[in-house]
Amino acid sequence: MQRCKWCNLKNPKYTEYHDNEWCVLNFNEQYLFEMLILESFQAGLSWECILNKREAFRKAYDNFDVDKVALYDDQKINELLQNTSIIRNSRKIKASINNAIVFKKIQQKFGSFGNYLKSFTKDKVIYEKIQEKSKYILEDIAVSFQGIITGCDKAFILNEDDDRINYIDNKFLKSWIKNRNINQYVVEESRQKLIYSNDIKDINKYPYIVKECLMPYEKKLKNRRECIKSTRKWYELQWGREKSLFERKKIMYPYKSTNNRFAIDENNNFSSADVYSFYIKKEYEKVFSYEYIIALLNSEIYDRYFKMIGKCMGNKVYDYYPNKVMKLRIFKDYNYDEIVALGKKIIFIKKQIEKLRNNIKLQGKKHILNKEIYYLENESHFLQNKINELIKESLTI
Repeated sequence: MQRCKWCNLKNPKYTEYHDNEWCVLNFNEQYLFEMLILESFQAGLSWECILNKREAFRKAYDNFDVDKVALYDDQKINELLQNTSIIRNSRKIKASINNAIVFKKIQQKFGSFGNYLKSFTKDKVIYEKIQEKSKYILEDIAVSFQGIITGCDKAFILNEDDDRINYIDNKFLKSWIKNRNINQYVVEESRQKLIYSNDIKDINKYPYIVKECLMPYEKKLKNRRECIKSTRKWYELQWGREKSLFERKKIMYPYKSTNNRFAIDENNNFSSADVYSFYIKKEYEKVFSYEYIIALLNSEIYDRYFKMIGKCMGNKVYDYYPNKVMKLRIFKDYNYDEIVALGKKIIFIKKQIEKLRNNIKLQGKKHILNKEIYYLENESHFLQNKINELIKESLTI
């Protein structure tokens, strides 16, 4: 191996670093924090000097555990100042503790320190390429809306095995979806029903609903702000939205998630306020298909694109509010038809997986069930990778 001139060939620590770490991408969080600490101590000194003391630093700094270093107090600082095996510089030691605190804040904001670093390079390229390539903005081609706020879920939401469902007119019962029911591409089958009481004109005609569902929570329902102001009838949903918004084909997504989760709903599902939805405007229905939109949005590329503009709430969870989601740019080119076809295949596979998981007959044969699901999930991942490659080709990245 031909080594760089700066590498001292007589120092095994230096040659090992040159051969195995120099110019090698490593986004391990602990390693990145280690490098941050060591580089800060290197100021004014040679890197070889730091490498010679690396093991001593590792021992002194609790194996570069950022959570522990961020909590170092005056007693620990004094301990480090007495450690002759490391660089005993009080300013650098105090700076290393402050760096640990800032490191953790960056992790909370970006999901990881590695994501923060990537934001300056490749992910920035992805962002710029999509911005440059895209002629459309999602809010221009689609109408966004939030789910329903009941004001008292216990009064309006019934589980599917609740016997009361059998005594309520089916025209008032709507399939009810929450955040957890939204997966990539498909919505899980609803296990709950919403009593859409806003359709009731005369509540006195439905004594069963009043007595068995609403009356136990009458006080809470009447104390809702809208009821006190007389802008809602006491038996109505707090924010029922326009029913027609839900009774149509649409794309649904959770308002908080660790990754992009957009699903097509064709079952007229109603949703809680922790779910947002949008449908394609009539004038764009022949320009874009629902399958194409979610194939883009669920791709790895668009996941990284969104995280460039989305707000990380910590623990790698991002806010998916419409003020960010609907600003995403959408492109269309020669790969459109192939992406649509792949999106349709993935939806079909995802639905097959859902059917298998709900197949009671196969629950007793879990080895067969798991094997079939494993095969289908692998096929789905393969197709999603193909979509990602097509997007990369379109964006020339």
